[in-house]
Amino acid sequence: MEVDYSKIKLHPLFDPIKKIYEFYVLGCIFIIQQDFQELVLQSHPELKQLIDTYNQAINREIEGTRVKGNPKMYYVNICRLMAIPIFDILQCSKYHNLVKKTEIFQFAKHIRNGAAHENKFYLTPPITSSIIWRKFTINQGLNNTIVFPDFIGAETLIFLMQDISEMIEKDGKKKNGHHST
Repeated sequence: MEVDYSKIKLHPLFDPIKKIYEFYVLGCIFIIQQDFQELVLQSHPELKQLIDTYNQAINREIEGTRVKGNPKMYYVNICRLMAIPIFDILQCSKYHNLVKKTEIFQFAKHIRNGAAHENKFYLTPPITSSIIWRKFTINQGLNNTIVFPDFIGAETLIFLMQDISEMIEKDGKKKNGHHST
């Protein structure tokens, strides 16, 4: 399914998280490129070891004009770095009372806890009923299984923030007397 990223609207609460994700995506595209690495090293030769370590970590290979690598380790880290503040920002925001009893908030909570507990679901005490958001279901059977990327990924967290943003916006319109038809 192709999505027009420019049409994804998030509440300003989530803007820093979205910006980090965008930086990660663009960074992965640029940093692997040979021309980019050479350009960086011309002006910052002290970064050679950092770039070499990155190239080794992703198993960077050059085949003719193509450059390949697997940034999975970095992907898992960006997922974790996104999931924790999605929940924490919401929990500490003025919207907490609006969302705290919703299924999407509970979903975000379990994703956040998994991100913070070595990237594994930590469902203690056991959950008694499934928590569903879109096509994703969290149930006790996921306890101690990998969250990122096995269950969910960073790009999906953008949609999680979008759905929460829509909930906040809808409540704001209701409070301001605007009803959608």
